[in-house]
Amino acid sequence: MNWLLTAALCIVLVEVALRLPFLPPLRRLQRSSSRALGIVRARHVSDHWKEKAMAIHARRTFLFSAKIGLLLALVFGLAAGLVLALDRLSAGFGDFLIGPVGLAFSLIAATAYVLLRRRVVHG
Repeated sequence: MNWLLTAALCIVLVEVALRLPFLPPLRRLQRSSSRALGIVRARHVSDHWKEKAMAIHARRTFLFSAKIGLLLALVFGLAAGLVLALDRLSAGFGDFLIGPVGLAFSLIAATAYVLLRRRVVHG
């Protein structure tokens, strides 16, 4: 029973993670970081303006990182809640899941589901 519950949990969490808006803040974080690096490397920009620009990029980096962190916290919170609920359905599920066999199986199940999903969606 634990094997089936683990596979179902992996499918649910993969679907949730794929539907959450991770890409926009990740792209904006990468863009802001690239711009900040470009400003630091620019020889024609004075230290005074570099300092002002870096403060802006530091704020943006923090905000985008916080958004990503909140999305991850949402996924992990959902996972914890589901594990607690499934542990009531099948005693010992949580222990199975955090054991080496459960961790390995969940990694394999989630990866297999992502690959299968990609093949079905993209033909």
